[in-house]
Amino acid sequence: MKKYALILLVVVAFLADSGLSATWDNAKGIGVSFSGIRAKGGDVDDGAIGMMFGGNFKYAPTPYTMLSLDASYGGFKPHLADSDYEPDDNSPFETTLIPVQLSLRVTPFAEAALKPYFLLGLGVLSWDLLNNDVSVHDRQMEFNMAAGLGLEWFITQSVGLDFLLRSSTYPGLDLDNVGTGDDDNRELLEGRISLNFYWGQNRDRDKDGILDKLDAAPLEPEDFDGFQDSDGAPDLDNDNDGILDADDGAPNEPEDKDGFQDEDGVPDLDNDKDGVPDATDKCPNEAEDMDGFEDADGCPEPDNDKDGIPDATDKCPNEAENFNGYEDDDGCPDIKPMPQLEKAGAALVLKGVNFKTGSADLTPESLAILDEVITGLKDASDVEIEIRGYTDDVGRAASNQKLSEQRAMSVQKYLIDNGIAASRLKAVGYGEENPVASNATPEGRAENRRIEFYRTK
Repeated sequence: MKKYALILLVVVAFLADSGLSATWDNAKGIGVSFSGIRAKGGDVDDGAIGMMFGGNFKYAPTPYTMLSLDASYGGFKPHLADSDYEPDDNSPFETTLIPVQLSLRVTPFAEAALKPYFLLGLGVLSWDLLNNDVSVHDRQMEFNMAAGLGLEWFITQSVGLDFLLRSSTYPGLDLDNVGTGDDDNRELLEGRISLNFYWGQNRDRDKDGILDKLDAAPLEPEDFDGFQDSDGAPDLDNDNDGILDADDGAPNEPEDKDGFQDEDGVPDLDNDKDGVPDATDKCPNEAEDMDGFEDADGCPEPDNDKDGIPDATDKCPNEAENFNGYEDDDGCPDIKPMPQLEKAGAALVLKGVNFKTGSADLTPESLAILDEVITGLKDASDVEIEIRGYTDDVGRAASNQKLSEQRAMSVQKYLIDNGIAASRLKAVGYGEENPVASNATPEGRAENRRIEFYRTK
């Protein structure tokens, strides 16, 4: 037995790395077998090597254990005088055997295609010693115990080739069972080969630990990436975004396919990383400048006030430059200072200061010019001005005189209301006097309708 066990271990060592997976678990099977046998344990062991043919039924309650019910028929004759193994065909004696045995097989390899196992069994043996076909003792029944080592090689997941070395012991046998004298052989050594056919196994062909009957992809192992691992199917693209998990930076979150870094598989909820989610970001690929101006829209405003001067160089990024020819490159709306009247007696026509037709009401455009004048007067605090009003010659002279006075006073009032001391200002109407252009043309009359500053001090 030790020699046979060593041979079996060598075979396992060479063949154990098989690519096929097979399981006994829940298997039912039937098989046919052929055995070589030798009766041992008597005083002289005169029996030759014999043969048996049989069949079996198997059931495996677990992946590691199998129950087998075997029945065989065969026999042996005494051996030749000059050989311990060859049968003496001329001998009148022949022993017939019908063993029936229930055995338990145990393997440590639940999923291997090559399953070494050990066996323990109990059974009965019906035997008869014949002398020229006449029973010597009448047919006998013996109880037996068995132990063995085997190797089952699964050619497919349903077909196994089984090799077994088994020793069966018959403790109650006390009759000559060979025919050569008092030779009660109480041990039967058996080398058996079987071809077994199985069905009903709880298979796991892809070796992923999920039985085929529960496995959505029984030939493809589960990838066990934490996503739907119980279905047995490898999820090569968990989030179904078209990017394989192997290349997907976020395999469980679908890429948003917004044209921004779509190849990495990671949904970019804030492409430009400006803190404004793309869902509400009007410029998802341009970071908001967070300058306090319309920051919630997600769009960088390189020119908040849209005055053409970038905020980076705009000293007043939220106030548009007014481009009045005075410090227009600083981005700040500013009032162009009034050119200083160099000395007393100097006069300056305020171009652009106009009134509504036939009235002393200043136009909105005029106020911006007067604001510039106010700045100039504040800078030159020692200057005193006579505000002179003029009209063209259309209409009655008395009416024009009165209108020119009213217009001069309207300008005076605006300046006083905006911080210029009344003591520095005097309003005078000159009517049609001192024209600066011909009243014969519309252009000339427009020039004659004017406000003029005259420096008195």
